[in-house]
Amino acid sequence: MPSLQDALQKAINEWTEPEDKQEEKQMSKSEIIFNYIRDNEGCVSKNVIDAMYKQGIKTVTTETMIGQFIKVGMVVRDPVCNELFAKTDKYTPLISYAKAHGTRLNNGKKKKPVEITRRPVAIPEPKNEVPVVRWNIEGLLRDISLQQAKALYVELHKYFGGTV
Repeated sequence: MPSLQDALQKAINEWTEPEDKQEEKQMSKSEIIFNYIRDNEGCVSKNVIDAMYKQGIKTVTTETMIGQFIKVGMVVRDPVCNELFAKTDKYTPLISYAKAHGTRLNNGKKKKPVEITRRPVAIPEPKNEVPVVRWNIEGLLRDISLQQAKALYVELHKYFGGTV
């Protein structure tokens, strides 16, 4: 008959040990997204985004991961109907997969801005000509208000002389 200490230790071990060893290993968000695409071949991005949102993964995260899967070649998007298909059966971290298959993953590094050098353009010298404005008195009088006409009348009398 086991001692009380052994029985107690056995009960504690059974209680604290996970029933399934896979529960110890938590899957990353990218692995969850990839597994969904793999298990639901032919799904479109909207279906994946909706399913991941229900599992608590943000929409932006899902969109980004789908784009990265496509970029490194883990997932292929049908050009006609936009359905997604996994090219591998097992999830591999993106960086490892990219290195193994010779593709490049950007990892958020910003590219240096390219400086554009332009040839200097000769600026033409300004001409000392007075611009000619074409107008007629009928057009001026048609578009002027009564107050503006009175002000114009007063100014013209000052300029040409005479009484108002």
